[in-house]
Amino acid sequence: MAAQRISSGTRLGIGSGTTARAFIEALGRRVAEEGLDVTCTAASSVSERLAAHYGMTVIPLTEARDLDLAVDGADAIGTEGVLIKGGGAALVRERLVIASARHRLILVDDSKPIGPLHNVSVPIAVIPFGWTYVMAQVLTFAAQVTLRTLEAKPIVTDDGLYVLDAQFANLSDPLAMHQSLKLIEGVADTGIFAGYNPEIWVGNAQTEWPLQSF
Repeated sequence: MAAQRISSGTRLGIGSGTTARAFIEALGRRVAEEGLDVTCTAASSVSERLAAHYGMTVIPLTEARDLDLAVDGADAIGTEGVLIKGGGAALVRERLVIASARHRLILVDDSKPIGPLHNVSVPIAVIPFGWTYVMAQVLTFAAQVTLRTLEAKPIVTDDGLYVLDAQFANLSDPLAMHQSLKLIEGVADTGIFAGYNPEIWVGNAQTEWPLQSF
């Protein structure tokens, strides 16, 4: 299991979402039972609080410098290790954590789409002031765009951003689409993660990862 790969002294980056939570809990058990010394940077306030609860030393990325390993999940896996992320609305910080790590390990369960990115939803983090303008511009690329809300109010990220969810019928060139979307004024980041060469483990709730890896 991924938590078994962590040794004392590791500078660890941790993502957000249900997979990150499961990883933090498994690693937390090792911290409690073995006295493991782990320093981590987390991509969301939820992951930060959970890691601290389990006895890990949590520091901001500004103090972490280079990370040894980043562990995170993904919403979909495309060809050549392209990731679609942002289901938990932490995509901006997740990219910074992944980019800062020397090695990346992505954990996904076997219910997640794996293969060519057809009919895929891509989260886009945007500045709230101009979100309607951004939505109109994104619609020139996407089939449908919606503002992510909770109880009829826009979801706000830890960085004070809104999230648009853009539906693409066929994301044949993910990196080019990421670059095109980033050129839109008001876009902070997209959930298209390409070029990071992650190790990817696929598993399920009944079996420890990996059932398969690539």
